[in-house]
Amino acid sequence: MKKLLNILATLMLAVGFGFLVWPFASRFIYGITSTNAVDDFKKRYEITDDTKAFEESSIIASGNDVDNTSSEKEKDSNVPEKGTDKSDGSGNLEGYHTGNYLSLYNDMKAYNERIYADNQAELKDAFSYTVNDFDFKAEGLVDDMIGYITIPAMDIVLPLYIGASRDNLAMGATVLSKTSMPIGGANTNCVIAGHRGYRGQEMFVNIESLEMGDDVYINNLWGRLHYKVAGITEINPDDIDKIKIIPGEEMVTLVTCHPYHHNYLRYVVYCTRSYENDDITLPGSGETKPQKEESAALKNISKDARGENFESSTESIASYYMLNIIGLILVALIIIYLVIRNIIYRIRKSKK
Repeated sequence: MKKLLNILATLMLAVGFGFLVWPFASRFIYGITSTNAVDDFKKRYEITDDTKAFEESSIIASGNDVDNTSSEKEKDSNVPEKGTDKSDGSGNLEGYHTGNYLSLYNDMKAYNERIYADNQAELKDAFSYTVNDFDFKAEGLVDDMIGYITIPAMDIVLPLYIGASRDNLAMGATVLSKTSMPIGGANTNCVIAGHRGYRGQEMFVNIESLEMGDDVYINNLWGRLHYKVAGITEINPDDIDKIKIIPGEEMVTLVTCHPYHHNYLRYVVYCTRSYENDDITLPGSGETKPQKEESAALKNISKDARGENFESSTESIASYYMLNIIGLILVALIIIYLVIRNIIYRIRKSKK
C-alpha cells in the first residue's frame, strides 16, 4: 500500500511539474519554429545577409541608431527577373535577391484597390478574416506565409501569414482577410492580428510596451516596409469601422485580444508608413515619401487613446509569469526533498 501511495504521489508530482513547465517549453519550442520559419523564408526567396544584418541591428538599437546605408543607395525601379539579382558590380547584393512574383503583386494591388472602392463591404465578422484569397501555390509559394514582421520594441520577429485561420494564428502573425495586403500604397490599412500568450507562446503578449513613434517593419517578397506607431486604443471586437482603411493613408494596424486572459476587448496599435528605413522595390510604387497633409480621420486616432479607465494587462502578465516561476521552484524543492529523503532512508536501511 505504501509503495502504491508513493507511486501515485510521484505521478501527481510529475503531472504538476509538466503543467508548470509547459508554458516555458512551449515558448522555447515556438521560438525555434518561428525562427526557422523566418530563416526558411529568407533562404527560399533568397533574402540577402545585408537585410538580416539590418534586422539584427534594429533589434539591438530598437530602430533608433540603425545604419541604413542600403536605403540610401540608388535603387533599381524595375523588379528583377526571376533568378537574377541586383548587383553593384562588385558581386555584393543590394536589398533582396528574389523572383519578381509580378502576377501576385498585381493581384494584391488590385485586391487592395477593390476593397477600398467597395468600403470593405465583405469585412463583417470574424469568419471574414480567415481565408487566403490568393493562390500562393500557383505562384510557387509553399504556404500562406507572405513574409515576416519585425517589432524592435517588443523584441520579436514573427512569420506573417495571409488569412487569420486557426492554423495560421497558431504559427505567427496574420493579415486579416478583407483588409489591405502588406505591400503598402495609398488607401491601404493592413490589419495584422496575433495571439496574446497562446499556449505559452508570447507573440503579441507585450504589445502594451509599444509607444508612439516606435518602429514596425513588414518584410515581404519584395523587400522591407517601414512604419511607425501613430495611435493606440482599445475597441470592441465587432467595431469593424475602427480597423477600416482611412482614405489617402498608408497604414498597418496591429490587433490582439485584451485584457490579457479575459479577451472581451481588442487592443489596437495604428502605424503609418515612414519610408525612413524602407528597402523595397515594388512595381510602379515609387520610392519617395509622399508629401501630404495628415487627414482629419487620422488625426483622430494619432494619439495614445488609452483613457483613465484603461485596464492594463502589464501586472497580470507579470503575475502569470511570476506564479509559473514560483510553482516551478516549489515543485523543484519538493522533488529535491523527496530525493534527499529517499537517499537518507536507503542509507539508514543499509546500516540496519
